[in-house]
Amino acid sequence: MSFVEIEEKAVSFLGKKSFLLAGFLGLILLAAIIFLIPKNSKITPQPDKTWEINLTYNSSSKKLSLEKLTVVNRKTVPDQRNALYSPYKLQVLGKNGNVVFTEKVNITEKILYDILLNAPEGRVLVSADIKSVIFIPYQADGAKIVILRNSSTVLQINLPKTTVSSFIQSAEALTQPSISCGPITTVFINDNYTNTTQFKSDVAYLKNLYNTTPPYNITPSIFDFKEVDAPQGFGCANSGITSCMNNLQVAIKNSALRYFPNAQKFIVLVDNPNALTVDGGVAGLVNGIGGDVIIYTNYAYADAGPVSGQPFAAAAHEFEGHALGYLWDRYVSSDTSYAAIAPGDVMSNCSTNPQGEVFWKNSGSTGAFAGCGNQNQYAPFALTCQSSRKDLVSGGTNSTIMSAIGCSTNEFDQVEQVWITNNILPNYKACPTGAVVNVIPSTTINFTPTPQTVTVNDTVNLDVMLNPGTNQVDFAQLVINYDPSKLSVVPAGPAICPAKPEDAFCPNVLAFPVILQGPIYTSGTISVTLSIGGGPTSVIQTSAKIGTLTFKAIAPTGASPTQVTVNVPQSQALSIASTDYFNQNVLSSASPAVINITGVSSPTPTPTASPAPTASPTLSPSPIPNSAPTYNCVLDPATCDSGKSSIQMCVLKCTPN
Repeated sequence: MSFVEIEEKAVSFLGKKSFLLAGFLGLILLAAIIFLIPKNSKITPQPDKTWEINLTYNSSSKKLSLEKLTVVNRKTVPDQRNALYSPYKLQVLGKNGNVVFTEKVNITEKILYDILLNAPEGRVLVSADIKSVIFIPYQADGAKIVILRNSSTVLQINLPKTTVSSFIQSAEALTQPSISCGPITTVFINDNYTNTTQFKSDVAYLKNLYNTTPPYNITPSIFDFKEVDAPQGFGCANSGITSCMNNLQVAIKNSALRYFPNAQKFIVLVDNPNALTVDGGVAGLVNGIGGDVIIYTNYAYADAGPVSGQPFAAAAHEFEGHALGYLWDRYVSSDTSYAAIAPGDVMSNCSTNPQGEVFWKNSGSTGAFAGCGNQNQYAPFALTCQSSRKDLVSGGTNSTIMSAIGCSTNEFDQVEQVWITNNILPNYKACPTGAVVNVIPSTTINFTPTPQTVTVNDTVNLDVMLNPGTNQVDFAQLVINYDPSKLSVVPAGPAICPAKPEDAFCPNVLAFPVILQGPIYTSGTISVTLSIGGGPTSVIQTSAKIGTLTFKAIAPTGASPTQVTVNVPQSQALSIASTDYFNQNVLSSASPAVINITGVSSPTPTPTASPAPTASPTLSPSPIPNSAPTYNCVLDPATCDSGKSSIQMCVLKCTPN
């Protein structure tokens, strides 16, 4: 007998008996349901879906409103570090008002920017309506979403009414794992770079900068850097980075989340030789303290102090200062509402207390001085820099990178370093073994056909096969090694690779339709980074061909065949399976291809054309819409009958507009 039949019969019977008898039988019913569940069965987990919640905060009225609630096919792992010091908390309530999910969230109330101390006059035109987008795990038994600021409800979203027997799902929701250790996944996103090599060069510079700026220069690094090097169509070079921040946060996040579903910070790099004119001296922006969207221009500003003539003058200020370090601007705006610390906001290197913060006194501070972000707040060191800009009272102090460009140094001051060391870095320590999830690497790679025997000058084709085992692979980064004295890479040709016949590595676009990087060819090495590019329905769950390699045999191997191998330590596969941690390598092993080459080497072999090295994507991802499709959620008539008064097992049916 099904649960539904048990429940319907019990409710029918309960309608004819007394209240006490109903309560007694209710306990019996509950015990019977628990008894009927097989002891070795698993509680059904929440679906691998995500709620995308688009919000607008009006900085004038200080009101929060809902723009759109969307169900998307993307798995999200809660990470309590995403909003360490945010005053906002989101709760999902069940039909009985019980909390089935809770998480601190960042909602943008103010956009912070780094400016050039003596840039042309002008004000940063930030819209009064500031957009935010939040991703939380979809809760099948949710009846209401509530957003609170300092324990006061500021927004309530009533979901379609359901009649669900939800105690099992609620228990599961309350114990969902949250990743609160390990590195911070940060994605660099290309906007307007037509030269992918230059984009990668800029990314390499920023990686080194972030890993060497004290106190972030620790081992192991707290950063897990990723890249989306295919140019995105945000248009920040023409509209300006402020306009992009005001209007395109959803599109920016989605451009990275399609490849890295659990990314935490999103850095847009804008190639713009006209940035001084377009952006008016604004070198970078972030969507608030602890924000997750950061936009820089690579324009090399003059008169920029220690970073004069260097692109990304605001790089450490915005990302390591505002977004990650929860630090405030140390320059002083003439606008008293700029960077105003509100109740519940963190006070790190700025304070509303005329005596400053207690920890300042033991961190090298010389007192509390008026002027920090705006004139109504206080800083741990005196102001030293003047500015010709009318929108600035002062450029700050030349002891910290959090001052205006041209006044700032290239490091954080003592108070800021103590704050970061004590309050930020400990949150990104390595995960204890088994403390978060039980990752079981079961993905293997092999080549076929192997072994094989060929003659000198023969073409050698090898299919690269990936077997995910119990994993669900959505990303693969391969470093393949071969002996260049025995084999040379040659174009695959149109029969094997019709889309790009000049390449020696031809990806299987049915398995991995998006190439994030490469193929890159160096002597003895081929590297390529692949992604499924879509939702969980596209993940690799059975053995599949990644691609085909094409070589030419150039010398006999004698008694010892040559091998083509996967460099496992330098390669990785990522899985979105519910048992796998989102950024853990699940590649367990790889088997080599064994090739025996016979014949005699030609004394003067004719050089074979090899594919030209390139870091450009072989296939560009399809255009990304500004948002995922919107779904309207109603009770599924196939599982719920509104005419019945009995308890029913109902689900929501969501259909796109």
